[in-house]
Amino acid sequence: MKVLRKFFIGASIFIVAFIIFLEIGSRHYECPATDQSPQEVLVCDPHYFPVDQIKTQAIQKIVESRRQGREPSRQDLDRAINTEKYENMPGLNGIACGDGMIFVRDNMSRQEKYFVARHELEHIFRRNGMNVECGKEEYCATMIAAKAYPAGFAATILSSLYISSKESPTVWCFLFGSWNVFREYVIPSG
Repeated sequence: MKVLRKFFIGASIFIVAFIIFLEIGSRHYECPATDQSPQEVLVCDPHYFPVDQIKTQAIQKIVESRRQGREPSRQDLDRAINTEKYENMPGLNGIACGDGMIFVRDNMSRQEKYFVARHELEHIFRRNGMNVECGKEEYCATMIAAKAYPAGFAATILSSLYISSKESPTVWCFLFGSWNVFREYVIPSG
């Protein structure tokens, strides 16, 4: 029993120390500039991706159904989402554009796509006056989507960490950047 108690105390101290390390590092470490110029999110530019009226109408139907208390189904999401190459939306799993279009990465699993689309749909609901009582928008969108698609939530975290580990110029950029994302999307207080 003493050994187990010491283990839990030691593990708790390690976790707290690691969180403090991540907090300090994420606030003070600046990632080095890379040779790659920052890329634009082309999917939200109507010059590159014209608005698909069928998709925006599907999203508006989802918004109206949600106002009546009905949660969006997988079929609703299938009708509403656009899939696109990661190169056209670098650094993102999905995005809800101002024109009402929702894009998700084309190389995600079905569960990931549903989770990400549901998350982005929450942003559209908020723009339409729903769920505005939620103070931390990204956190609330993530938790609502995770409740609907828990397997997609877990898979999206893993695939995002994998992509970030490949694209980060240093291990510190990966660690501190991942912590910033985790804090924004998964921790309730700001």
